[in-house]
Amino acid sequence: MGVGSMATFLATKDRPLRCSKLAHLVKCSMRVYLLMLEESLIDDEGGPAAQIGSLTHAGVAEFHRHPGNLLKRKKAAWDAIKTHADKFPLADPDEVRLFITPYMDDPRNQEAKIWVQPLQGKDGRFRDTPMVEEEVYFTLPPHPLDPTGEPIHVWGHLDQIRDINGVPKVVDLKTGKKTGWELIHDHAIQISAYCFGARQLGIKGCQPGPIIRAYGYRTTEAREQKLLSPDGVFFNSPVSWDDVELILENVRMHVGLMRAGHIQFGPGPHCTFCEFGGLSGCLQRYKDSELLQLGPPG
Repeated sequence: MGVGSMATFLATKDRPLRCSKLAHLVKCSMRVYLLMLEESLIDDEGGPAAQIGSLTHAGVAEFHRHPGNLLKRKKAAWDAIKTHADKFPLADPDEVRLFITPYMDDPRNQEAKIWVQPLQGKDGRFRDTPMVEEEVYFTLPPHPLDPTGEPIHVWGHLDQIRDINGVPKVVDLKTGKKTGWELIHDHAIQISAYCFGARQLGIKGCQPGPIIRAYGYRTTEAREQKLLSPDGVFFNSPVSWDDVELILENVRMHVGLMRAGHIQFGPGPHCTFCEFGGLSGCLQRYKDSELLQLGPPG
């Protein structure tokens, strides 16, 4: 289906794709196209669930960044949550507590070794930087179908890179209710992109690592009246570096198709959470768009 020439600006330096949007592109490039029309490719702060996750991440990041003993690290995390609370007014503090308290009490997180990488600051100087909630920009090579021949610009925030037995591994923290199986599959593209971006930052040998399903702490607490869970929290991805290029090939192809003036509808379970109200809503939005009248580029 032809689209307006605006799609040629997809994933450019001025309009980079966010890592969290890459799976949207593969599942339904129409959704990404409509977000482009509304200037919404960069995520906003979202609803209550998203803000609970963001505030939890702020506390977790400070927990890992802060030196000192465990009590000091926990205090630093709670201070960070208080500091960021105004930024996320929809986040229920009690909900955040149910995530971060057991997270900080888990020895697997207490003993985690965060990867430190020399990164160049705006002043040109290199500083050893703990890889927690680090913003990254990187590029993917264009697909052969891409008529522009331009690199694909991507950005995002790495949750964590942990030193696991001497190997830097991307670790992603999720606060949603999805099962471990769903998380592994739904976020394979996102984690592959983080891993690719980490290597462009100079983190040699970076590999996809586990997903932390924070909701696993809560289900265990409700069921067994305790905070720690020996399982149901850490889920190892079957993806290795050798698989990253294969997984990102799909992203490159869909960007190339959109830049060539073609998009596709991908109806499925993800329509439930679409900003455009499911299939009927996005179809109508597309038909009503002024850019549709422009026809295919060229």
